[in-house]
Amino acid sequence: MAEGSNGAIAGLFMLHDDTGSDDEYDYLPIPDVEEDLGSPGATGHPPGPRRIPFNYIHKIPLPLDRSDRVCFMPGHEISVKITNIEGGDHTKILNPNLYVIEVSHGEFKWTVRRRYKHFRSLHDSLYRFKIQTTIPMPTKEARDRRKNFAKTKNLTKFPKRPEPLVRDMEQRKLLLQNYLQSVLKCPFYRHLPETLKFLEVSHLSFISGLGEKFKEGMVEKRSGGRRIALNCCSCFDCCQGGQWQERYLIVKDTYVAYLKPSDGTIRDVLLMDRDFNVKYGLISTGSNQGLLISNLSRRLLVKCWTQRKAKEWNDDIERAVKTHGEDYTKRNTFESFVPMRSNSYVNWFVDGASYMAAVADALESAREEIFITDWMLSPELHLKRPVLEGDRFRLDVILERKAKEGVKVFILVYKEMEMAIGINSFYTKQVLTGKHENIKVLRHPDGIKLWSHHEKCVVIDQRLAFLGGIDLCYGRWDTRKHRLTDLGTMTLQNIFGLQDAETLDNVLHKVINIVPRKESLQTPSEGAPSGLSLILKPVTEQSSRLEPIKEVDSTQVQVLVSNDRSSEDRASNGCYKRNKSGHRNSGRSKSDVRSENMEGYVNPCLVGDSPTSPVASPLDLLAGRESAEKSEDYTSKTKYSVFGRDAGGSSTENDAQVVAQNSSPGRTPSARAVDNRIETNLTSPATSDLSLDQGTTLQTFLRNLAERRGDIADALHSSENADSSANLQALNLHHRSNGMERQSQASPFNKQKAFIHFGRRQSYNVASDAGSVQNDRPRHLSVATDKEVGDSFTAEQLLKVFTATTSGEKTEAKPVTPPAKRKLKWKTVVDTKIMFQKQLSVDVSGDDPHRTWDTRVFHNKEHDIVDGEIDAQITTRQKSAESLKIWVGKDYVNFIFKDFVDLDHPFTDMVDRTVTPRMPWHDIGVAVFGRPARDVARHFIQRWNFTKLQKHKMETDIPMLVPKSSSRVPVPKWAINSAFCCNVQILRSACEWSAGIKLVECSIQNAYVKLIGDAKHYIYIENQFFITIMSDKTIENGLATALHNRILRAHEERTAFRVYVIMPLLPAFEGELGTSTGTAIQAVTHWNYLSISRGGNSLLERLVKAGVHDPFEYISFYGLRKHEKMIGKLMTELVYVHSKLMIVDDLNVIIGSANINDRSLLGSRDSELAVLVRDTSHVDSRMNGEPYKAGAFACSLRKSLFREHLGVEMDSQSIDVSDPVSAEFYKKIWLKQASINTAVYEKVFNCVPTDAVLTLHQLRDHDKKPKLADTDPDTAKAHLDRVKGHLVLLPLQFLLNDNLTPAAGTKEALAPTVIWT
Repeated sequence: MAEGSNGAIAGLFMLHDDTGSDDEYDYLPIPDVEEDLGSPGATGHPPGPRRIPFNYIHKIPLPLDRSDRVCFMPGHEISVKITNIEGGDHTKILNPNLYVIEVSHGEFKWTVRRRYKHFRSLHDSLYRFKIQTTIPMPTKEARDRRKNFAKTKNLTKFPKRPEPLVRDMEQRKLLLQNYLQSVLKCPFYRHLPETLKFLEVSHLSFISGLGEKFKEGMVEKRSGGRRIALNCCSCFDCCQGGQWQERYLIVKDTYVAYLKPSDGTIRDVLLMDRDFNVKYGLISTGSNQGLLISNLSRRLLVKCWTQRKAKEWNDDIERAVKTHGEDYTKRNTFESFVPMRSNSYVNWFVDGASYMAAVADALESAREEIFITDWMLSPELHLKRPVLEGDRFRLDVILERKAKEGVKVFILVYKEMEMAIGINSFYTKQVLTGKHENIKVLRHPDGIKLWSHHEKCVVIDQRLAFLGGIDLCYGRWDTRKHRLTDLGTMTLQNIFGLQDAETLDNVLHKVINIVPRKESLQTPSEGAPSGLSLILKPVTEQSSRLEPIKEVDSTQVQVLVSNDRSSEDRASNGCYKRNKSGHRNSGRSKSDVRSENMEGYVNPCLVGDSPTSPVASPLDLLAGRESAEKSEDYTSKTKYSVFGRDAGGSSTENDAQVVAQNSSPGRTPSARAVDNRIETNLTSPATSDLSLDQGTTLQTFLRNLAERRGDIADALHSSENADSSANLQALNLHHRSNGMERQSQASPFNKQKAFIHFGRRQSYNVASDAGSVQNDRPRHLSVATDKEVGDSFTAEQLLKVFTATTSGEKTEAKPVTPPAKRKLKWKTVVDTKIMFQKQLSVDVSGDDPHRTWDTRVFHNKEHDIVDGEIDAQITTRQKSAESLKIWVGKDYVNFIFKDFVDLDHPFTDMVDRTVTPRMPWHDIGVAVFGRPARDVARHFIQRWNFTKLQKHKMETDIPMLVPKSSSRVPVPKWAINSAFCCNVQILRSACEWSAGIKLVECSIQNAYVKLIGDAKHYIYIENQFFITIMSDKTIENGLATALHNRILRAHEERTAFRVYVIMPLLPAFEGELGTSTGTAIQAVTHWNYLSISRGGNSLLERLVKAGVHDPFEYISFYGLRKHEKMIGKLMTELVYVHSKLMIVDDLNVIIGSANINDRSLLGSRDSELAVLVRDTSHVDSRMNGEPYKAGAFACSLRKSLFREHLGVEMDSQSIDVSDPVSAEFYKKIWLKQASINTAVYEKVFNCVPTDAVLTLHQLRDHDKKPKLADTDPDTAKAHLDRVKGHLVLLPLQFLLNDNLTPAAGTKEALAPTVIWT
């Protein structure tokens, strides 16, 4: 208002004073207005709940001088009470007394201190506002106010007498208290900026989730003070001493923030950390009114109005630190930024399928915020597969859907050097930010950086967090089966994993029995052709029931499968061949061309809804057990124990089972003899030629070991003639489908991805797009043959298209041109019409009774194949053949053959699927609930705010983020009943460049070293790299020293101790060994071998020098490999190990994103996240043959991995994996199977890497050798029947005699060595 108007109002005020009936008081009209606090009326209160929801913090803020801001909680009164009068300040002659006012509003209580002059200033402002309402402004709001004030009958009086003249201070205190209480009852007065300032209230004061209310108010802030320079402007501010600006300072339980008064936006957030401190006064700040707040990121200097105010700020901040912030300000274990959180809930995930499905359901449940950070993020990534509901569970579609619902999405991605890495983060940002304004994406860092943001995490509403090694990007989605091929055609045998026609009949009968229809589905008659399978054919909408399968004449069948084969071929040993010009095959794959010609031939059906399907509560959502499974006697109630065998079985019985497997029915005498010969070679005493004495070098020992592996191969070869008939007979029993031959032995962990918790088996469907969880269903409703998604789908999603071929030698089904245009030979198929429905979601209220959770997949267990409530209906949905692929477009990748290119064309293949197998991906993830999730969110917020200040400081559309309070963290009831209760601590690698903090945090390395040193029985490691060297000038991390010292101690004490290390057989860099393109592969391989067994300073060599003559008694190294048939040809490929995992003694687990190298562990290089889990719940187990109390979380994870790697079904009791230390398991099972698998793969495929190749010249000759898989496929198949699981030995002699460092003149040689380490 203009100065003239203010003067007029002041004159009216003085006139009122002069003509008042009582000179002692001023009277303020209080309109009799009943405010509807639950609706967004004139006061702007949000509708619905009586608490201000957390997402209100993301509303567009208003300037602090606006009266229409929502600050108070609807429906809650504000009460005030003056509890004390502090006097004695003789310097304040006119206002000597300080009134201590206690204010309460709902659950919030706080204290303000005011002098009489502050009351007078408030009264004058309110009276001016009342006078302004008499001005006839032409608005509806002004007219309503005038009407309300015209009807005013209530008056409240304000004492005018100056304080030095007041004798009865109790009466004065009561008058001021009543005055305040009357003012706060009036909505017109309550929301005025002057009232809010008097009460120290802002729009952030009472937001749900932000915790207790502390002090707020206006201060003057000096710019600068950053620990690191954000830009040139911040440096200039520091040099010039900074500028003083008015800001609104807010203290919360674990941070201090300030707002810009002109727009109400948060301009900076100072998190409480180990360096957090607050000081005031002349000595510390240079001013009596100064206040200095500092942490690892900034030293914030503010100036208060008085010295008393500075002390009040200091005291309130210290109170916040003592009551809530000590978890972050004290020195925590491993020097982590957060402490160990006791009684927290956590779950694990093995491989990307279950992890991504759980992430998808978690994203769907988000109501407020979603935080995502990844090294690489692919917007078009399908999180649930198979894709049965279009793009519903595609990452960008989910995020867009949640953004439209009002959820704020914040994404941090690594900004790569485009010349070196092709992850195209700019495309990621462009796509996602274009989806909705609620999606914000930041890339960091700018400029040339040698280091990367390598961490991966997803945080939902700051109460559920996922982290580990799995990026939400192409190539990471995989199942335990680790398929090599995906041509987009799925047969019934593929889906159910059947071995023969009889099993197919049994499964179909089980499906028929549970369908609530009178009609029965007939299976093929006995006279049907051998190997005949079924195909789902699109039907008309009039079809309303199941029809019997009819025998079809081969002349009347629909044309689908061609006998033609591709003329292209590929070396099947993992070494990728170039064309004659020396370049790799590139461009559009043949499978893409064929897919277009298939349109109209392959048509999946629509999945419906069933409102009557009983479903499980969301305690199934994230892996785990039921509450009923917590009973002490759970192991005696079911044969499915946490050990994969009868809980009551003794160790003697289990040992007998291990021995008995070699004499099981179906194994020929010669096969048993071979196994016995292999076992003899593996279990010979340490004094044999496989042990190291004082005069034997490590390299000689390794050569002897390679020769012994050759003896195993000879043993296999010598049994060929004796076993040929039996092997061929067994091969004939295999059911062929899509040209891929099923082994008689099940692939590891692929039939049932059940998660065993406390004695009960629970199953779920990893990709159940159209079905909800069925938990603990009756067994008569479950099909006995359980199967993993990725190679198969469950009946609840059923069944898109089943294609198959008749008996005889099969070839991979290929899309081709329709028969009218191209004349081909065709095989017989049979059409049938099957469709199942599944209920999509269920109301399973956790902490919100009105919340509906999607329970399709939110945990790490798989569904049974067929659920109990299946309603057979016929529906129609038209889709292209591309939708039948599990890995679509860029998601089908083999990194050694071709790294990512053209990511802006996500649905275009990079390789020919008919020639090149995909590279399987093995990884580990974890989900944490409650306070650990808050800790992960806190780390993300710190990084986000640092990036925002560094790159977008002045952009108001990119907000600063604030952490929720850690004092009260709700955990859903279903998580309490299903997850593991453990002690959990978040660890990280962070420093100045990555998180904006002045110190280097390497808590991940500290935890690794400590746990290794404290290990008592065993250490199990899965990691992408193993680069750690003792006393080396280049390698600084301390893991090698810790492992060396622990193994040496075990040797000196003569105690059993095992270290398992599983890592990739080769690094996943594009290129071919022995050529200029393979320099990167060779460089990383060089450092891995230099750490393990070469160079004179490696771990094994140091152990030998220290007197450990047989280091393999304590530590051994392994890789993973898989084989399959592609269009009738046997193929093999390494399984890329991307896990970052360590399990110690079945009690402690580290899961994260950090590799074993300096980049991840030193803290000053790549940024990383990890979680340390310490078990508090224990189960009965064995360790080195003795009874042992193992942790439920660690033990279940370790057993699941052992079963996968050894090819043991979840419900199989053939192998006991409960004791990882005993020689019976370590040598006769683990090492034996790894040796058999290695020998078979080398014999059949001449695969690389191998101990038989010592130089690059030998590698070229090795590639030219004929492969048994090509020359004698039947014999090769017979050998491959001996392969169980994926476990193989790491060849430590590979390229031993060559220098693998980058050659001079190459671009890799120009790069600093630290890039590789």
